[in-house]
Amino acid sequence: HHAHTHHEPQLAIRQGHLHTPRLTRHPTSNTTGTTTGTTTWNPHGTVLITGGTGTLAAHTARHLVTQHGVRHLLLASRTGPNAPGADQLRKELQELGAHVTITACDVADPEATETLLHNLPPQHPLTAVIHTAGVVEDATFTSLSVPELEAVLRPKADAAWNLHHATRHLDLDAFVLYSSLAATVGSPGQANYAAANAYLDALAHHRHQQGLPATSLAWGPWADTDGMAGLLSETDVARIARTGFPPMKAEYGLGLLDAALTASDHPLLIGTALDTAALRSRADGGDLPPILAELAPRTAQRTQGTGAPAQATPAASSLKDQLAGLGAAERQERLLDLVRRTTSSILAYPDVSDVPARSGFLDMGLDSLSTIELRNVLGRLTGLQLPATLIFDHPTPAALARHLDGLLAYGTGPERQDDILGELRRLDSSLFSVPAGNGRLRAEVKEQLQSMLRKFDDGPDDNSGQLADALTSASAEEVLQFIDREFSDNLRDSGEAGSHG
Repeated sequence: HHAHTHHEPQLAIRQGHLHTPRLTRHPTSNTTGTTTGTTTWNPHGTVLITGGTGTLAAHTARHLVTQHGVRHLLLASRTGPNAPGADQLRKELQELGAHVTITACDVADPEATETLLHNLPPQHPLTAVIHTAGVVEDATFTSLSVPELEAVLRPKADAAWNLHHATRHLDLDAFVLYSSLAATVGSPGQANYAAANAYLDALAHHRHQQGLPATSLAWGPWADTDGMAGLLSETDVARIARTGFPPMKAEYGLGLLDAALTASDHPLLIGTALDTAALRSRADGGDLPPILAELAPRTAQRTQGTGAPAQATPAASSLKDQLAGLGAAERQERLLDLVRRTTSSILAYPDVSDVPARSGFLDMGLDSLSTIELRNVLGRLTGLQLPATLIFDHPTPAALARHLDGLLAYGTGPERQDDILGELRRLDSSLFSVPAGNGRLRAEVKEQLQSMLRKFDDGPDDNSGQLADALTSASAEEVLQFIDREFSDNLRDSGEAGSHG
């Protein structure tokens, strides 16, 4: 009851008291990638970095050599020296003064991990572990297959446990797990990745309670174009930046690594750049997860719950004021511009002209996450509760603008009636401009008009209303599952299903 009343997705009950999770800032001035703090690295010891030929591992290795005087590196990955860029990385680190071994090892295999560590020379024993390995295999929770789950959990969670088990008797300087912000605040379509990283966070707490060194560093997005970050499209990068966690440069991230290693009393820390303006914008629009509330308190009040319409935000009130004095044509033109500009921003298009009024949203490149964002932004700007089916029910900017105009409901009196009849008269005039010889177009127009009449005669579709209500109250994963089905159906209908293998 408490979670429902206060809109808290997570609660902990400890000794009869309710606790809610909140992220707070950990004071640090070191975000420049230079050495600070009291963490020491044994120059004679060996530092093991898993995922050792990946982008984050390479950044970390360079940083340890240049800033912390590490001289012995063991870089382990599944492909080892055969990985792209491995030879270049070895040569670069050797020129910086380090002895580097790049080896192929599946750390998710406990025997392979034991063998890897057993073969270290006694004069250079293992003194630190940094576990950076990881892969992504995005899928919604309800559609996750066993292979998709195993592909992500194995290199993250299984490997982390093997490293813990194989080193628990050693006196290590550091045991660092590269986790992800997805495990703390969630990430749509990444249930397996979030779970794998949550395991790392829990393992850090477990080691900490045993008196063993442990830091799970949950990273926000990095700005690198290689590795997992390289899989992101421009639309993905723009969407991530709008969440309030813009991609950070390597120098900034490595500074956070140093800061985290000085905070030995915190087994779990978040390492990310913050855009407080974007976070506050989400808070004002009611789109900020409660766990982030203390990072950017909202500046506007809103009504909680799922009733429609919601209490208007300042942006929604301003929009309604602008539209109130306009006629139907001007009002729809203003709303069309709003839809096109919002879509252009979400797709990271350079100009609103790249969003034609009568082109399909799916044809323009909106994916399942983008459709949810478009729905959320338009809902915030209009003060309306909009269903997840929005772009499927109204598949072009022009159709969506007309729908929004109807939802905003500027009365049903004479003015509204004049608007409706005026639109019909304009449509009547347009129909006479269709050439008699264009049989295909005339057939399509006739079919559309007949469909409109059937809908008008039948009245509102109760089933569609029930669907909209269900999707309004659905979880993010349930919404994504529905959208994935809609995308599949659209592709199947157009003959494109299965074309990508």
